[in-house]
Amino acid sequence: GEPEVEGIKMNPVVVNIEQWQLFVPIIVLGGVLGWIRGWREMAIFVVGLIFALLVADAIQTQVPTVLERLVKIGGELGPALTNQPTPAPKPPPGFLEDPHNVPLIMLILFFFLALAAYAIGKAIGTRGHLGLFGKIGGFLFGAIGFIIIISRELDYWVAYQTARGSAVAPNGFQTSSPQVVIPSVQVQVAGLPVSNVLSGWYPWAIAAFIILILLYALSRVSRASA
Repeated sequence: GEPEVEGIKMNPVVVNIEQWQLFVPIIVLGGVLGWIRGWREMAIFVVGLIFALLVADAIQTQVPTVLERLVKIGGELGPALTNQPTPAPKPPPGFLEDPHNVPLIMLILFFFLALAAYAIGKAIGTRGHLGLFGKIGGFLFGAIGFIIIISRELDYWVAYQTARGSAVAPNGFQTSSPQVVIPSVQVQVAGLPVSNVLSGWYPWAIAAFIILILLYALSRVSRASA
């Protein structure tokens, strides 16, 4: 029941945790990683992510055709390798053949592209001595990079859920919302998103990265001229 203090009936405190708030710790984690690695590695990492976005957009429309050809080649090689005289009956559509799974495949593919971007930044970004501004720049670039990753992954997840016809609640999330109840406090956590809650952050993150790079370039030019 509801708690009572000296005969006074008290209502439990309700704490609502929005979906974007769940991603803030991940973004901060990216900033901490940037603080440790330095601004050069994180700047190359963000540039790599921008190229990864372009690559993903360029190949997304070709993914169904490529997967269909791979499945067809696999179906032709199967009977040849097993010495079957006649082709085996066509199996039902698998995971790769289902066009509804293309956003999920792109989600996985972009994750590996992001890992490649980080690996390149780590490989060619010389750390050297990291001063305070180098660590602050790394923190900002790391947070920007993680915003880009989360936002794009959410885009793919939303597209996958839409293709699957998932139920949409009026608040923009899936209808299932887990709740944690402790004495006097009720915590409600939003369900998995069916809309990109970071869509407004994504363009600002790229704009902030470009502005920071321009400011750094201008500072270097002014120092050289001085």
